[in-house]
Amino acid sequence: HVRGMDVRTFIFEALDRQNPWWRGLGLPVVKPRARDALPGLLRWFGEPAARRGRLLLGPRQVGKSELLRQVTAALLKGGWEARNLTYFDLGDARIDGRVARPFGAEVLNHALDHAISGAAPGQPVALLLDEIHHVPGWSTWLKSAIDEDGSSASPRLRILATDSAASVLRQGGIESGPGRW
Repeated sequence: HVRGMDVRTFIFEALDRQNPWWRGLGLPVVKPRARDALPGLLRWFGEPAARRGRLLLGPRQVGKSELLRQVTAALLKGGWEARNLTYFDLGDARIDGRVARPFGAEVLNHALDHAISGAAPGQPVALLLDEIHHVPGWSTWLKSAIDEDGSSASPRLRILATDSAASVLRQGGIESGPGRW
């Protein structure tokens, strides 16, 4: 329990706060200059056979979070259903210390369940995970989520996660992911 509520409810409230487009409250605020990786990521999101996740690595403060906001805004402008696009900032102080570290991959399971259960059927579902290293066991979870979706009759999940290269290398997270992200 987190401040008197179960973890699932806490995660759902955080997701609702971080995804205002679900309630018709507009697009994320983005900088006018698009990041160089944006066109390639948008092409990947549009590929029906994209069965792998993407992990964006880079030093702190180079614009990884901004790129996620730009992807979100571009997908929404391009006609994606708002409810099929879930952004989750795992570095949010309200999430990190109280939920992500103690509950680990359970946090990601709740976010994925919420993303899929609220999505329009028959369309891709995007899960954008910012600062994924805040969740212990994230690399195993990511591998499992991608494998499970890829083995279904109609895979539809696109997972894009960000992290700093230093934290991923420090934790050895790259090792379990070759071929999946």
